[in-house]
Amino acid sequence: MDNALPINRDDLSNGILFMRLTPTINTCRNIIQQQLFSNGITFGGAKGNTSADPHMQEVMTDFWLPFCKNLLDAVISQGFAIVRVITMDDGLRVPIILESTVVNVYLNYNLGVREYFIKDNENNIIPDTIVLDSFGFSPTHNGRICSMVCNLLPTIRYMNSLMGTSLSMEQTRASPNILTESVELKSDN
Repeated sequence: MDNALPINRDDLSNGILFMRLTPTINTCRNIIQQQLFSNGITFGGAKGNTSADPHMQEVMTDFWLPFCKNLLDAVISQGFAIVRVITMDDGLRVPIILESTVVNVYLNYNLGVREYFIKDNENNIIPDTIVLDSFGFSPTHNGRICSMVCNLLPTIRYMNSLMGTSLSMEQTRASPNILTESVELKSDN
């Protein structure tokens, strides 16, 4: 833990913000979620699909389906997911995805092995928490994010700047500062 570097919080915030607020990225995310989760979660066994009891189906709908959707969002926006396993009142253990912007994420990279530490705001390690990092978008050794959204950020910023410049140019052209008018001279006739 002594050599652990904090994951860049600006990268984490930008990845989540751009995923939610960029219309193209958000549309792609919604299409992927719709295709993956439109049928819910089914149970399969050796004899094919089986029906779950009502309690288990409720657990799947209330906990596992949101977990899967949040997992997809975390992978798209930050490249990894912080999973915490919580115990319900009835003893059932379910996973939830922690938002990386509300915790402190530390990375210790040692000879190809990544070790993560998740701490709360009081600098205590959060119990029953693991980091899923096998999606191909792992952070760099110095704590910079390499997610799909973060890789698109330079292009998105360029396109936004280009659109803003074009809009400003058109507004100036529609309402010019100086208006000129040509006057006919006898020599022009």
